[in-house]
Amino acid sequence: MSTYTRIYQRSPEERLADIKMMSDPMGWPMVVLPIKRLTDEVGGRPQFGVMTGDRPTVYLMNMFETHEPTAEETLKYANYEAIFDDGWVVD
Repeated sequence: MSTYTRIYQRSPEERLADIKMMSDPMGWPMVVLPIKRLTDEVGGRPQFGVMTGDRPTVYLMNMFETHEPTAEETLKYANYEAIFDDGWVVD
């Protein structure tokens, strides 16, 4: 169970649109896809991440950072639905 219990409220249509966007890098407006989630751990403020490529992986950084993400900054998921279910939405 995730410690990220607060999520953005999304309709079923918005859920499908976010999952479709996450899973289709060719449809992204830039090389990385910025995503966010609300967290209890950081006082309810958004936590930012990016996705790159065609794997269900989130890097805990903003899109302006240029360093190579560390293992601690890398979250690997089984599929794109799991990313959404963990509170991440397209920013």
